[in-house]
Amino acid sequence: MAKKPIVALVGRPNVGKSTLFNRILRKREAIVDGMPGVTRDRHYAEAEWIGRTFIITDTGGIIPSAQGGMDLSVREQAEIAVKEAHVIIFVVDVDVGVVEEDLMIGRQLKRVDKQVLLCVNKTDGEKKEMGGYGFYQLGFDDLFFTSAEHGRGVADMLDRLTELLPPCTEREDDFRTRIAVVGRPNVGKSSLVNRLCGSEKMIVHDAPGTTRDSIDTVVTHYGKEYTLIDTAGLRKRTRVKEQVEYYSNLRTQKAIKQCNVSILMIDAESGILSQDVRIARMTADQRVGAMIAVNKWDLVKKDTHTAKKFVESINEKMPFLTYAPVLFISALTGQRISKIYDQVDGVKEQLNRRISTGEFNKFLEPTIKKNYPPASHGKHIKIFYGAQRGVNPPTFVFFSNYPEYLPKNYLRYLENQIRSQFGFSGAPFRMHFNKRRTD
Repeated sequence: MAKKPIVALVGRPNVGKSTLFNRILRKREAIVDGMPGVTRDRHYAEAEWIGRTFIITDTGGIIPSAQGGMDLSVREQAEIAVKEAHVIIFVVDVDVGVVEEDLMIGRQLKRVDKQVLLCVNKTDGEKKEMGGYGFYQLGFDDLFFTSAEHGRGVADMLDRLTELLPPCTEREDDFRTRIAVVGRPNVGKSSLVNRLCGSEKMIVHDAPGTTRDSIDTVVTHYGKEYTLIDTAGLRKRTRVKEQVEYYSNLRTQKAIKQCNVSILMIDAESGILSQDVRIARMTADQRVGAMIAVNKWDLVKKDTHTAKKFVESINEKMPFLTYAPVLFISALTGQRISKIYDQVDGVKEQLNRRISTGEFNKFLEPTIKKNYPPASHGKHIKIFYGAQRGVNPPTFVFFSNYPEYLPKNYLRYLENQIRSQFGFSGAPFRMHFNKRRTD
């Protein structure tokens, strides 16, 4: 399937690439902060200008001389983005002027057979524009004086960009399953996404918090498309000291809200921590599909009961997420990674499963007779019938003479019995109890 044209934003650190990215998208998508190196990964998003749709990639700042560590990883990610792109926007800083790093990046871009737009950013007025003519020495014909923060000159640059874009032949697929990979820092989220993608789309580094933003990656598995969202690891609120970390947490919460299926990753070595429980609660509260991936399983000493005991521990500490299937994996070795897509498809199917009213009440009547609702407030409580009224998530409505007096433990009983009979693995429930008069 042909893809939408790709536009890559490249440049050295802190020249305003993420601000320009957000300006083009007209929303706060990438994390923006004054700290150099805030954007570390390739961040993809769909943009539109005068009827033309394209994919824009925000890369980390390139340090051409980087020899190792994170700087080298960022440079490699930017180089991949350049190879993928149809058009490149090379962003420079008019306040700093032409520096050696700009010259080195310019020479690298000259070697690739791609259209390059030179974006002289932070040009807030004519006086600054006069001081920016020195950037013509970089040798690019399409030069634009812009202010990403205020929008000056961006429209003219985008007009030229749309002239250079190849035709878009990809049709929009509204049925693509969105998967959010969530968890506390350094549990292996990016490693898992890289495995699922079959390529090193994201920087993987030993330091916790390597992935600061949530990043969308579209992948195809046996002809079926998925959108994978790798999120910044959620930290305890007391440790969120930097504004950047604050925005990362917001992005993770947003990713959970927007996904169809959330994969909660847990570190098998460190076990279930309070942060894991908090993220699990967030997933349950959003009523999205859920599964749990216990990572680094290859590093755990095991016997025939180890997996069972771990599941029991999950159910004990996360009783609100017992419906989520558990998969023991190793993102490093690839152990059981192939089963994740099948599991996700299964959860998506259960989210949209519907039980007929006749079948549901055929199950409900003996279930109630086996365990009648207890009397409460001097009232004898009856449940007359029920029905499934919605999907994604499955939503059930029950009619009772005194629904307000039904105790919570009886609601849990009904949910457990429904799951025992019909499954709904990975799918949360909504249960409503309406009043019906007996006369």
